[in-house]
Amino acid sequence: MAEMIPEGQGRLHYIVAAAPAMGMEHMIQQPARTRWRIITFQSMLITDVAAGNRIPYLNVVHDVNVYALWSPSQSIAASETFTFGWHGGAQPAAITGEHARVAPLAPGYLMNDESYIATLTTALDASDQWGLGLLLVEEWIEPLA
Repeated sequence: MAEMIPEGQGRLHYIVAAAPAMGMEHMIQQPARTRWRIITFQSMLITDVAAGNRIPYLNVVHDVNVYALWSPSQSIAASETFTFGWHGGAQPAAITGEHARVAPLAPGYLMNDESYIATLTTALDASDQWGLGLLLVEEWIEPLA
């Protein structure tokens, strides 16, 4: 099954992930027997007063191996709130006048069976808080062997 490449168009699957506990990262597990192509992931990060710049990454992990790692073009300082979005085919951007950062995803990146998507934030403090995670994927269900 791991060698199978989906054919045709998959279904669009929208996932709303609960906000993790303070100081924790998002982690969204891919169900068994599925293939995912990530279209977009978005979440808000609220940082506390602790000094230090936070740089959030979005990564794809299978078992303990990191297969993909995407970062925005800029960091976020203490006591700020920013929405971070990783979008297929986007260009890195800090949106002027808005508290938002945009990062590109590799177009067409396909996740294998039972991987997971997670944020990984450098200098994340115990009181920093990620909001809801919004994930849109194209999904294929694999037949039973």
